[in-house]
Amino acid sequence: MIQSNCYIVIRIKFFMSLDNLNKKINNPNELIDNSEIYGEKKLPVENKFIIGDGKKWKRTNGWLDEGTLKIIKIAMMVLAGFFVLAAIVYGVFRYSQTSFSEERVLVEIEGPADINSSEVVKYKIKYKNNNRAELENAEFVISYPENFNPEGNSNFQIQGENNSVVKVGKIKSRGEGYVEISGRFYAPINYTLIMKASLKYMPSNFSSQFQSSTQKGLSVKTSPLVISINAPMEILSESKISYVIGYQNTSSISFDDLKLEVDFPKGFEIQNSEVSIFKENSIWNVGRLEAGQKGEIKIEGIIQGVRGDVKSINVAIGQFRQDKELLVFDKREAISKIVVLPLSISQTINEQKSLNINSGENLNYRLHYRNDGDVGLRDLIITMKIDSPVLDFSKLNLSGGGSYDSEKKEIAWKASDVSQLAKLDPGQGGSVSFSIPVKDKIEVNSKEDKNFSIESIAKIDSPDVAYPAIGVNESASRALVKVNSKVILETVGYYKDANIATSGPIPPEVGKETEYIIHWLVTNISNDIDNVSVSAFLPTGVKWKNEIYSKTEDVKYNERTNEIIWNPGKIENGTGILGKVRDVSFKVSIVPQINQEGKAVVLLGKTTLRAKDLFTGNEVLKEIAEKNTELREDSSITSAGYQVKKGE
Repeated sequence: MIQSNCYIVIRIKFFMSLDNLNKKINNPNELIDNSEIYGEKKLPVENKFIIGDGKKWKRTNGWLDEGTLKIIKIAMMVLAGFFVLAAIVYGVFRYSQTSFSEERVLVEIEGPADINSSEVVKYKIKYKNNNRAELENAEFVISYPENFNPEGNSNFQIQGENNSVVKVGKIKSRGEGYVEISGRFYAPINYTLIMKASLKYMPSNFSSQFQSSTQKGLSVKTSPLVISINAPMEILSESKISYVIGYQNTSSISFDDLKLEVDFPKGFEIQNSEVSIFKENSIWNVGRLEAGQKGEIKIEGIIQGVRGDVKSINVAIGQFRQDKELLVFDKREAISKIVVLPLSISQTINEQKSLNINSGENLNYRLHYRNDGDVGLRDLIITMKIDSPVLDFSKLNLSGGGSYDSEKKEIAWKASDVSQLAKLDPGQGGSVSFSIPVKDKIEVNSKEDKNFSIESIAKIDSPDVAYPAIGVNESASRALVKVNSKVILETVGYYKDANIATSGPIPPEVGKETEYIIHWLVTNISNDIDNVSVSAFLPTGVKWKNEIYSKTEDVKYNERTNEIIWNPGKIENGTGILGKVRDVSFKVSIVPQINQEGKAVVLLGKTTLRAKDLFTGNEVLKEIAEKNTELREDSSITSAGYQVKKGE
């Protein structure tokens, strides 16, 4: 029974409801209704039970004994200690967290926003640490535009093309300071630049790196070098246009290795310039420009377009950097507008507007004219001025009418030749034509006789047409034909040669080796050619003897393909005319077989020359037939020595 009573009491302690617990505490002698808990009848249990061996009854102090109270007190003390410790840890953590904030690290670039190009300028890059924590391993990464050239910054470490690093080290709590950067900006007037500074650091209470950045906008107000462009406001399509580009050094210092970079308008074809071209018709070499010095260049060419087209030319002056980009000091733009006269004329050559032609070929010119105005035009005259030393005027063909004036080098058509020219109504048009050949043999008497071209200027005018804005009463059309260089490729062979010895029977015999010398010769008439390559294949059965003359020539042989390649590189105009022909020779040999008896043996396959004409830009391609043992050019061999004979 004692055990049973104790079991009941224990269950009451752990499972009684809050109301019962309250009753138990306030009225210890009252019976507790536990039927709600256990779903059973009330059990009368006295608030007394036997402790130990049951010899005595001992009354408890309410329903909590002293041991339980002691445990509760200890637990509460432990819990209170835990809360105190947690509060301390949280306080330390919060203190640590609030000792640093990125927002309290300030970076500022101090210095002029308006700058003068090429003059030394200084900037202070300031920093301030408003945190309780120190900043360790601090360094500035300074980024500047490509137009900036740092000078006199001994503490700088160049990092990349447009970046430098400056070590700062440790920044104390509430500490501040600055680093300086100086240099020169090279940029045109009103050019906008950006300088950036990033402070990288590690707070003393963190193990990761942070960064605070700033930037400053700069504007170039003056430039030491000034460009001017003189260009017409209005121009006629297919007419000649002149650009005059002026440049001046307005500073007190000199500049070396200056270049002018010109971006021509679309449809413009350069014809001549007063200054030598440095690169691909777009770079002119100015060189050194002293303080206060100035100069100009004149560029002429033909421009094409349609009515209303805006043609802009852009010019920049500067120096080339190591990365081959132009460091610009100044740049300018000029704009011209295409206008069209009511009376128009255009020309085609061989049904094209422009072309490159070979010597000996024929040029078929056709001039197209039209009245695009609102009124009829009277008494029209068409003229065509054409002159070049490469044209054969003895074969000029004017089958369609017109007359040629040899003094003026001009062909003219009037109403007496073409009746439509008496009056041309609005919307009407027509054409006239003639033909003339290019000489087959172009004379070259000096190195200056090169880069031949044929310029033709067609004009049509009427007393009823005027265009006051450009002061003309005629329309004109210009065309330029460039003449490709004539390149002559030859392959010759010898048994006896002055430079390389040979051996073997002549005529060649079955089963016996006979050696021959093959020569490649190149003659170049009027234009320089480059990237020249001459190649051919040896037939299987022909042996490469690896003897070459001259030793300075670049000749390679591929034994797997039997291909011989000669790379002479650049061959100037007049080669073979004003001086020696360009040539190379090499030895080959054959051992005729019985099936070749009575036949001439092929020594070298088809020879091909490839090159680029540096004046016209055309690819040069020449081919000549294979070479066999029928060497008529070798006077030491008779006709009986051409074919293979039976072996002895």
